[in-house]
Order: sequence, then C-alpha cells, then structure tokens
Amino acid sequence: MQRQYAAPPVPGTMARRDHHRAQPRRPAAAPAGIRADQAAVQDALKNLRKEIDGGITKAAPANYTVRRCCEDWLTGGLPGRDPKTVAKNKFVLEPVLAEIGSIRLRELDVADVDRALAAMAVSRSSSTVAMAHLALTRAITRAQAG
Repeated sequence: MQRQYAAPPVPGTMARRDHHRAQPRRPAAAPAGIRADQAAVQDALKNLRKEIDGGITKAAPANYTVRRCCEDWLTGGLPGRDPKTVAKNKFVLEPVLAEIGSIRLRELDVADVDRALAAMAVSRSSSTVAMAHLALTRAITRAQAG
C-alpha cells in the first residue's frame, strides 16, 4: 500500500510562523541599591569559595600542628569505635607523624605528605601506607570542619 501525503499548501495561503518563535527572556534590571548589595554578596561568596577550595574553613591556632590534629582526631573523632581500631590508626599514623608531625597544619603541603608517605613505604606495606593516608586525610578533614 502506498503512503498518501497531504497535498502541498497553495502558495500564499499559509501564514508565516516566524513570529511564533519563543524569544529568550531578558532578566529584569534590579534597582541600583539592590545591585550594590548583590555585588557585595557575590564578592563575599567568591572569597568563601576561594577559602573552601584552599582547604581553609576557619582559622586554626598558629601552633596547631599535624600531630595535634591527629591526636585530636584519635581522641574525639572516632566515637563508638573499638579500642583496637583506634590503636591501629595510631600505629599507622606514627611513621607519618615522625616526618611531618611538627609542621603547622596551615603550612602543610602536598609535597610534605608525599615525602612522609614515601618514607613510610620503604619499610611498610602498601596497605599500611594507604591506611595511614586515609587516617591523615580524615584527621585533617575533621580539623577543617571545625
């Protein structure tokens, strides 16, 4: 069976549909006072995003070291955990803290952590190094959260 198509329109009988296309909406302009407030809020948000991206959410004391950060996490950051779990985390963190424990947390750099983990990898298994990295990350994340 052949398909039947509608007859083509007679020229001049179909209306042009260009005027029916949706036009993009332009946002309404805000009054001058509100624009200034919006700019101030946007600047404040940009500054907060920079701090968060940099890992700084609130000012840490000047003498807050990586060792103290990890000790705080071991004493208060593992509620309800078995004492053996806490002891295991303390054990895997010791070689790392021997390398970078005296560095202030605000001055800690990726290179410092890499150096400490590489030194640890010489005498420890890769799974122990991974556990130490995870424990250090969790301790620093807890310290950043406040």
